[in-house]
Amino acid sequence: MTIPPPGTIRPTTDLDRPALVPLLTRSWGSPNIVTRGNLVDASSLPGLLCEGEDGEIRGLATLRPEGDAWELMTLDAFPPGQGIGKALFLRAAEMARTAGAGKTPWRIALFHISTTTPACR
Repeated sequence: MTIPPPGTIRPTTDLDRPALVPLLTRSWGSPNIVTRGNLVDASSLPGLLCEGEDGEIRGLATLRPEGDAWELMTLDAFPPGQGIGKALFLRAAEMARTAGAGKTPWRIALFHISTTTPACR
């Protein structure tokens, strides 16, 4: 998926993990996120990266699959306000829908809504 300004969105890999910890720490204070009473290391979760043409990380979304739901744990754009968060959100919804193929209904849960609101518009 190409987004403005030029960039690509791709799934995270194990090779990305060392770069995710400082990004998550910058945005969230730690890679560890508390959700519904559980402490989760967001850097170890499936995710999506947005990379600029120069290879610089321009956005990150991390997701936690849980049964037929996928929880969007983190969503960050660097810088915000350029459509990166929305593109990551839409791609995350696509991943949840694909993973839930044959299951009705599929759903993606947003629990960190205060920081993800602009991407949901």
